[in-house]
Amino acid sequence: MLSESANSARARLIRTRRGTWIDESLLPSARRECLGVLREAARKAVGEDTYLPGWISEGVESAELDLELLSFERLRWKNSLAEQRLHEEVCAAIDELRAQGAFEGLDLRERLALENDVEERIWSKRWLQIFREVQEAHNKRLPKSNPTLITQKDMLNSTLDVLHRRGVLDEILLENYLRAPDEEDEAQYLAREASKTATVCSCCGRKLPSNEPAFFGAKVYVGMWALYWDRVSKPQICKPRLERTVLCGSCAPEWLSPDRDDVVTQLCGYCERPMVERLQLSKVHRTFCSDPCRQAYHNQLGKEKRAEERKKVCEVCGEAFSASRRDAKTCSVGCKQKAYRRRKKEAQQNQ
Repeated sequence: MLSESANSARARLIRTRRGTWIDESLLPSARRECLGVLREAARKAVGEDTYLPGWISEGVESAELDLELLSFERLRWKNSLAEQRLHEEVCAAIDELRAQGAFEGLDLRERLALENDVEERIWSKRWLQIFREVQEAHNKRLPKSNPTLITQKDMLNSTLDVLHRRGVLDEILLENYLRAPDEEDEAQYLAREASKTATVCSCCGRKLPSNEPAFFGAKVYVGMWALYWDRVSKPQICKPRLERTVLCGSCAPEWLSPDRDDVVTQLCGYCERPMVERLQLSKVHRTFCSDPCRQAYHNQLGKEKRAEERKKVCEVCGEAFSASRRDAKTCSVGCKQKAYRRRKKEAQQNQ
């Protein structure tokens, strides 16, 4: 079953969705299509004539080497805090002596002797604290269950790094891009547009009038990841792709009904569009329905602030006026001339 076909399971999943609902009976077929993407990408990256078990063994050896280096980095000895402060203090003292000219006229052996003497004097004050920290570090025991400090997530990431170096991950992205149905691209674009502007429903695509409520917080199915990997969660294959976006009242789920006690409705701070979202005490509620409204609101605030700054009182006649420039001090050309003559007269009197 080809994903380019309009009858593919991935395309039908997009066409048959209703708000946050999807036909889950199509998910197994859609996952099989994504598995086909993975197989095709691996075949192109590795090559049809490559002996697959041998290639896998070589890749595992590369991953093991990466993990050994990572374990060595985590287990290697690191200077204690007291040792770092000692080094900084020694460097600062030597720099100060050099600035005062203490090293002038000394040969290399005499300079080294002076530096050693400075280090020994500072060491005599900090050696006890350094000794305690070193002992604590040596006495720290590694967990018996994981003495190398390498986690399962580290192993997965290392394996995927090997696949990336061999070009397999790039082939997966390219293959999924080529074989994904147009319906997924359109759904992702619609979800981003709805989330950004709140002027369209991300599911049915209907235009939302400015006075119609917009429903926020629901996740809508927009496609499927052939391989999902973000270095935080475990890598997943054939994972449904969901976008948190904006829906109309017809497509909004039941748990976003304005009649529920845990759902709140408030107005946008700029266009006053009703915004419906779930009440979450740990989350700050949105003030604007979209990025354009947020930008327009801040532009309006800046415009009002500049207009307020232009309100001034003429220093000649005392009349209030709206200045065209920030440094304006008079309300008219006549007052400007009077102010100039006044300053000229005062300058002549001061001479």
